[in-house]
Amino acid sequence: MKYWCLLVMIALFATIGHAQTDSITPFDKAYKRVYHVTRVTDGSKPVIDGRLDDDFWTQHGEWTERFNQVTPYERVLSTSPTKAKVLYDNKYIYVGVYCKDAVPEKMNRFVGNRDENGVGDLISVAFDTYHDFRAAPEFNINIGGNRTDLVVTDKLNVNLNWNAVWEGRTHVNMADSSWTAELKIPFNQLRYNQHSETDIWGLHIRRIIRRNNEVQNWSLIPLKNNGHVFSFGEMHGMTDLPKSRGIEFLPYTMGKYKREPAIPGSPYQKGYLWGGNAGLDVKVGLSDYTLDMTINPDFGQVDVDPSVMNLTSYETFYDEKRPFFLEGKHITDFLMGSDMMFHTRRIGAVPALNPAGVDNVNKFAETVSNVPIIGAMKLTGTNPQGVTLGIVQSVTARTSVEVMQKGNYLSSGAGAQDVYDKEVLEPLTNFTVARIQKNWEGNTLLGGMLTSVNRALNEQRLKDNLVQNAFTAGLDFTQFFNNRLYYVEMKGMFSSLNGSESAISRLQRNAVHYYQRASSKDYLGVDANRTALNGTGGYVKAGRKGNAKWSFTETFSWLSPGFDLNDVGYLKQADLMSNETTVEFRQTDPWKKIRSSTLNLSQINQWNYGGKFLGNSIALGWRTMLFNRYEANISQTYGLNKVDTRRLRGGPDMYFGEWYSPVVTLNTDKAKRVVFTVKYTGDYNLSGDYSLNSIAPSLSLRMGNHVYLTGQFTYAHNWDKLQYVATVPLSSQPDPVYIVGNMEQQTYGLTIKFQVNVTPDISIQWYAAPFTSTAKYNDFKKATNPASRVRDERFHTFLPDELIVADGGGYIVQNDAGNYAFPNPSFNFNEFRSNLVARWEYLPGSTIYFVWGHSMSNRAGNYLPGWDQNIDRMFGLPSTNVFMVKLNYWFNL
Repeated sequence: MKYWCLLVMIALFATIGHAQTDSITPFDKAYKRVYHVTRVTDGSKPVIDGRLDDDFWTQHGEWTERFNQVTPYERVLSTSPTKAKVLYDNKYIYVGVYCKDAVPEKMNRFVGNRDENGVGDLISVAFDTYHDFRAAPEFNINIGGNRTDLVVTDKLNVNLNWNAVWEGRTHVNMADSSWTAELKIPFNQLRYNQHSETDIWGLHIRRIIRRNNEVQNWSLIPLKNNGHVFSFGEMHGMTDLPKSRGIEFLPYTMGKYKREPAIPGSPYQKGYLWGGNAGLDVKVGLSDYTLDMTINPDFGQVDVDPSVMNLTSYETFYDEKRPFFLEGKHITDFLMGSDMMFHTRRIGAVPALNPAGVDNVNKFAETVSNVPIIGAMKLTGTNPQGVTLGIVQSVTARTSVEVMQKGNYLSSGAGAQDVYDKEVLEPLTNFTVARIQKNWEGNTLLGGMLTSVNRALNEQRLKDNLVQNAFTAGLDFTQFFNNRLYYVEMKGMFSSLNGSESAISRLQRNAVHYYQRASSKDYLGVDANRTALNGTGGYVKAGRKGNAKWSFTETFSWLSPGFDLNDVGYLKQADLMSNETTVEFRQTDPWKKIRSSTLNLSQINQWNYGGKFLGNSIALGWRTMLFNRYEANISQTYGLNKVDTRRLRGGPDMYFGEWYSPVVTLNTDKAKRVVFTVKYTGDYNLSGDYSLNSIAPSLSLRMGNHVYLTGQFTYAHNWDKLQYVATVPLSSQPDPVYIVGNMEQQTYGLTIKFQVNVTPDISIQWYAAPFTSTAKYNDFKKATNPASRVRDERFHTFLPDELIVADGGGYIVQNDAGNYAFPNPSFNFNEFRSNLVARWEYLPGSTIYFVWGHSMSNRAGNYLPGWDQNIDRMFGLPSTNVFMVKLNYWFNL
């Protein structure tokens, strides 16, 4: 009997094992699949209604293999199967996707904004049109009909601001427990080679089921992959393609009314302003490349920037949000961490100068928010030989404002004569950016980039303050080995800026360089006779980061003291060398109650070009998702020997020693209608010199399928005993006095977003963000030897008899060095910004916007604690309201 039991058990285990084998697709059968696309030549056209039941779909083409899961179980066949079909004719690519659902009543049908691909069950299709493994346009549609188009790169960087004109519809069939999607994508919206050596495009089709965060791929992209676009499947049969681009036009017209606080006596700020504008965007296909042009662009409908209170010497970075500059952005990217050779926000930015002496009492000036862009042009694309080209050319206008100086009454009693004049704030400026890269089968990439900024400095004030010419050049190289498991990556950049002695002297003294630092006198120092500034930057990186559980990277980077990108790029700080070592473990297979997990360890060392060690740190991070789809991201960084070369704004270096910084982010299941997220950030100096605690809870609510509300509250408490206050020059000694103080800062912020999507093409969105930052200073000190490792030697705290409160609210210091004064740095900053945007895409590619922007802002010197009192003050501030209607119309030839 026992033998029969043994035989039955063996048979049962064999059956179970066989069933499990059948339910899991072998890796070589799931990865890099091949689909043979069908060209339709009989002239038949589908009705784009999402049903897939007309003759076009039933009589042409072949269905793909059944999709495989990526998550939660890689290569498992889902109980909600999916299949797809792709066809094309001489104008369009058609994609049909059939999605069975095991629990149809739980399908997520939420409708979001255009380009909001994080909501609703959806399908997506992406094409590597050049089959060069670099980037791919992707088209998404969810059950609610919400369309998203984007460009995704091989490194999984996503540009959601690329917009194409295409059609997509969905249909739900509850009787069949399924839903279907139908996409119609014009060839003229894609960039590809009309004639190539092969007929192959990369193809990736994906389905997401939100309720259990299930992701399915037609051709598997493993979680531990060797590159996103590199891992696409292949679509064969793309022959006899139409010319890649025709000519597209997008003219617009806009009307605007602005209501703002009037300034008594000003001939300019009367309290209201009417305005209007018109412009044109054009796309032209030029063989393998596409020419984009814009004439007199207007970006009034873009999102507003968030409120910030920046007390550091570093420039605040704002993301680009203007569609013209975002399309094709991946081609002109040349990045080094957060630094970049081309930052498009430099074009059409706030004027570099302000009118001199304007006090809005005796002297008044017009208001200019941005430098007008006369025109801009982009040429982008890739040829059959794998050469990618990106050229951006833009010209911004010479910008001036009218100023009025009130006249003085004569002693004879004769009337005063007001004097009107013009002041130039920004010269006529030309921006040129050129990027080229050659790709060899996705394993070797070699490229270069050049940028040029040239200003017509015809006035002395412009010559004294602005760089006349700024040039940068860069080379980059990437080589992959062993099926992309290992890689070497290198970048090198050179910058050269020239101008007047005054302008280059200013450049040496700004926060990026601070040549006047006492610690740099042996190798830098400000040279007042210089008319040029040159420098280099770059990095060398090698590592293992392919389809493996363990990965590592080793990076050495440098930014020489004279290196500068900020005329058309972004650079936070020069005079820095560092090396970084990173080791990472990725667990993508489910384990106990953990769906996926990543553990990483990194270590960084930094020096300046004088050989001074600026500190080192070690960080441990852990990211994980549980089976209930709750997520956690926890990191802890511990640092030693921290030296801050920027704290005293060009003064001596400041030693801080040991520090640590924890960051914790937790969120509930993002697929649910209610999602809670909380983020905590801390930053502490172990000597007690500073501490920062910030917490930001947020809540998202999806009400029905058409309404979405999200809110985030942020509170930060920043206590800093050594916050910079002022630099005071003294006649009695060559070096100035550097003043710091004990600062207690509290920051409150609330961000509310409410949107209603009537249909996928009609939406109303409201954004509101009250923001308060308030700080009180006391216990003032002057720097004595701030770089000393003995804490008591770094600063002298002013005694009560040394410090006198001045009548104007500042402070007067009386000691052996003589009397000197500095202002009271305590402040209250209150700002409220809101934006209401109603959008209707009345025809494909053609949109009408209604925008109402509301803002109130004030920075006061009198400290007012607590948010309740500041809220009362905030909503009593004078407000500015802008109402705008914008209409554009897309058509092509």
